[in-house]
Amino acid sequence: MTPEYIASKLSLLPQFEVVSLDHRTGETGRVNILQGYFSSPISNKEQAANLFLSDLRFLDGLLIAADQREHLRTVEAGGYCWSDIYEREVLGAHLAFFGNYDARHLRLAIDPDILWTRIDFRPHKALAKHFIDKDGKRWQKLSEYMEGNAIPDGAWLVDEGWDHEHCIFCLNRIDRETPGYKSHHEVYGDEWTCQWCFRNSVEQHDPRPLLIRYTGRDFSSL
Repeated sequence: MTPEYIASKLSLLPQFEVVSLDHRTGETGRVNILQGYFSSPISNKEQAANLFLSDLRFLDGLLIAADQREHLRTVEAGGYCWSDIYEREVLGAHLAFFGNYDARHLRLAIDPDILWTRIDFRPHKALAKHFIDKDGKRWQKLSEYMEGNAIPDGAWLVDEGWDHEHCIFCLNRIDRETPGYKSHHEVYGDEWTCQWCFRNSVEQHDPRPLLIRYTGRDFSSL
């Protein structure tokens, strides 16, 4: 993806114009406080707020709840996400808002070099193993088994134990009743997306529909 292509896709998302930048000390360290205005209405409820620079670096933040009449919004971003971002790059900038999705999600949604194949999911073998948690409770954990791989000591195979996947975006279940799409790429391969997220966002290379809440989506055309 060229810088121009990335910029064009980021421009589709709501933009957060940062007008002030401050910080405070929180329980886990420095917390940066960004205040600014959105280019389009965003829910006033508290929610995740990943804000992207034009080169896909992003701030992992939390959008603070606000009064319905309040237009100046506040995003709190922890210190670790500033490891490769300078404050001077943020203050006065227009950052693309993409909810709780990170850079991997964004690339999966917009990168035309990532190929996707429609798959009618079929249950297959799972690798099972017992483990004991910190409270001493015994659990059984399943993981996907790839045919031909060695079976670790203490583990065993469960026929059709791997009976579903989840959409990388909305976490919708993908199983024998609900087909999905799987990505093929050296770096961004082996991810699953449901039909709705694929047809409305990934296939169109448009990240905007992913911001539609699950309860507000139209599934009638699937």
